[in-house]
Amino acid sequence: MDEDFITKFFYGKLRSAVQLASSKGAVSRAFLHDLHTAFPHFQHFNELSNYADRIGATITRHAPETEKKSGGDLGILFVRPNVTEQTPSILDIDPEYHRGLLCQAKILRRPRQRRKPQWGGFSKKQRTILPARLDYLSMLLYKYTDADRQFLAPFRWQLCADAQFDEVEQWIKSGEFRDTCTSERIVSQLGNAAIGTSNKEDIKNFICPSTRETLTIKIGWPPGDAPPPQLDLAYQSDERVRA
Repeated sequence: MDEDFITKFFYGKLRSAVQLASSKGAVSRAFLHDLHTAFPHFQHFNELSNYADRIGATITRHAPETEKKSGGDLGILFVRPNVTEQTPSILDIDPEYHRGLLCQAKILRRPRQRRKPQWGGFSKKQRTILPARLDYLSMLLYKYTDADRQFLAPFRWQLCADAQFDEVEQWIKSGEFRDTCTSERIVSQLGNAAIGTSNKEDIKNFICPSTRETLTIKIGWPPGDAPPPQLDLAYQSDERVRA
């Protein structure tokens, strides 16, 4: 199976997980927990709790409009609320903060004769395009566990930030990667803005253009249920408590 199958397979697994978490209320509970953790000095979250009850998660797959390739196999876009404290009593809510990751799928190919199995290399175009995008690039590494190539091993991911492109190519040639991680960790870190980029131009032009397969994970509210851009909540500082 090729990279197109891998993308669809990953989407199917992720979609099931996202739907299950949303239907069981895990998304709304996590959102409210994050608010309490980030803003412990706010004493009354009743109004925001009502909004948290209605938050959920969805995932959609956007197929490329043309067969033209644009330097990567898959773009993953996280769209979620971003809550910041404007003043000691007001929260600013951006309902659609964007964070994107560009992914390059690599398969461990069958060995020829007595040679070791090898990971797929980069095309001439990829060698031209990808060096400028390493900060938000990850390799999606997949391989089969059996000689008949029927069973996939769990996906591994290698982030390319803080690396030079020749170093990335050396990883591919040697099969010795710097620090691979699981799909769970990748999704978590992307959602927490620890990896990828929030640059809107990079996301639009390089991660999620119309010529690339894109998976969009969206955490948010149904139409008409989103909170206002600002919420004024009761505030109680440590000084007031001591007084």
